[in-house]
Amino acid sequence: LGCTVTVSRFSPDILLVSGFVGDIAQSPLFLSGRVSVQSEGSALICRVADPKPDSLVLDACAAPGGKTAALAALMKRGKILSCELHPHRAALIENTVKRLVTPELEVSVVTADSTQFRPEWEEKFDVVLVDAPCSGVGVVGTKPDLLLRLTAKNLDSLPLLQQSILHNCARYARPGGALVYSTCTLLRRENAAVVKEFLSSCVDFSPDDITRYLPCGFDPVRAQDGMVQLLPGIDQTDGFFVCRMLKNAR
Repeated sequence: LGCTVTVSRFSPDILLVSGFVGDIAQSPLFLSGRVSVQSEGSALICRVADPKPDSLVLDACAAPGGKTAALAALMKRGKILSCELHPHRAALIENTVKRLVTPELEVSVVTADSTQFRPEWEEKFDVVLVDAPCSGVGVVGTKPDLLLRLTAKNLDSLPLLQQSILHNCARYARPGGALVYSTCTLLRRENAAVVKEFLSSCVDFSPDDITRYLPCGFDPVRAQDGMVQLLPGIDQTDGFFVCRMLKNAR
């Protein structure tokens, strides 16, 4: 590709590419499904989800499908249910899956509202990933147009939406299963505050040890109660937040 490639400190299968000129979506490696484009912070969220081979995974707010594909690469085999509210965005997931996912792994894409309970999914999943809709202020360095769409009304309503999605999707995790909540924002009220409200009312969930998914040298003080906030100025990544919780086994 005529560019410089280095290995990410977050994982040996995450490569940092610099100096590439052109449209990587038209490169042979991309078109053949051998590579995908994803930020380090986004890839770390999938690492924290830690899906095992032969597990059943729910990606609850999945478009455009980058995390679904990363989860599939980590699992190798098993089943993923990839959920999206809007049909045109669900189609983006379908395109991503066709390009990347191998026959050994089954991915189903459904159009559904993650705030609405689906009884057939109750306690079915080994891993539930809630990459919630958010203000996106953690990625304004690469998507500055986000600031044009932010309003006080949007910022006030987002935590309520995030809590609704998290509470609903938590019902889909099996006993002993993992629930992962993530955003690409820096705002505490969309991150730690949402998690703490959830844990205070859902006593059958507990924070998990997230430090084992973090790179060597990462300050453990920044990984309290199962939560990590990546900071652009410190971590040289976008501003992602992630929390890993476990549903208590019966």
